[in-house]
Amino acid sequence: ALSELEAAKQDLPSDPEVNFLIGLVNRRQGRWDAGLANIRKASHLDPRSGLYCLEVGTTLAFMRRYEEARYFVKKSVELAPDQEFAYRVLAQVFWAESGDLVQARSTMEAMPRRETPSSFQSRTIQCLLERDYSSALRVLSSAPDELLWREPKVLWVGLAHELNGDVDKARDAYERGREVLTLRLESELADPWWSHCQLGLALAHLGDAVGAFREAHLAEESVPLSKDAVFGSLLAVRVAEVHTAAGDHGGALDRIEHLMSIPAGFAMSRSILELDPAWDPLRDHPRFQEILEKYNVAAN
Repeated sequence: ALSELEAAKQDLPSDPEVNFLIGLVNRRQGRWDAGLANIRKASHLDPRSGLYCLEVGTTLAFMRRYEEARYFVKKSVELAPDQEFAYRVLAQVFWAESGDLVQARSTMEAMPRRETPSSFQSRTIQCLLERDYSSALRVLSSAPDELLWREPKVLWVGLAHELNGDVDKARDAYERGREVLTLRLESELADPWWSHCQLGLALAHLGDAVGAFREAHLAEESVPLSKDAVFGSLLAVRVAEVHTAAGDHGGALDRIEHLMSIPAGFAMSRSILELDPAWDPLRDHPRFQEILEKYNVAAN
C-alpha cells in the first residue's frame, strides 16, 4: 500500500489526501518524523481541513510534544467545531501533558454530540481521573449502548464499583463482562485483539491471573509494537493494566518503562501515571517511583 501511495505522490505531489495517507502509514510503521512531515504537508495543502490539522496534533501528542499538539487540536476545533473526536483528543492532551483536569472537563462540557458511545467513554475516564467514582457510575448509567468505543460498558461499571469500594457489584459486572467478551470472541472473525485484551482485564479483576495473561499475550501477539506503533502502543497500555490488576507488577512496570521511552505519549505519560487509579497498586513500588522521577514534568 505504501509503495502505491508513494507512486501516486510522484504523480500528485500536491494532493493533500495522498500525503495524509502516507503520513498515517508512516506513523503506524513507527516512522514518526516522516509521518508528522507528511501529515503537516497535507494540512498545509488543505489548510481548511479540520481532520488534517487534528491528526497533526494527535501525532505530536504521541511524540510528547504537547504544547504544539494543543495548538493544532485547538485549531482543528476552530476549523470544524462539530467534530466530537477533536474535543476528546484535546482532553486527552490535557490529561497527558500536565494532568489539567479543569481544562479537560471544560473541553468535555463544550463537546458536541455528548451522547455517543465514545463521548460516554471519555466522560467516564474524566470522572475516574478526578476520582469521582459515583459520578462515573452516573455517566455510565445514562449510556444507552453496551459498547463504549470497542469496550463493553459493563467493564467500566465494574471498575467504577471496585474503585468505589463495592466489591460485590464490581465482581458481578466483571463476570458479565467476561461472558460478553467470551461470546464476542467466538463470533469475531477480524481484529479480535482488543477483545482478547479486554477479556484479560476482566479475568485479572476476577482473580484469574493465568487466564488474564493468556488473553493479554494473544492480544500482544496480534498487534505488536514492532508492527503497529499506533494501535500497538494503545494496546500495550491496556496490557500493562492487565498485569497490574493481576498482581504481576514487574511485568506491568516493564511495559510502562518501555512505553515511556518511545513515542506513546497519547496514552502514557508521567501525568497519566500520577492521575490514573489503574496504577494505584504500583505507587509504592520503587521502580514506579523511579519512573516518575526520571520523567519529570519538564521532560514529559
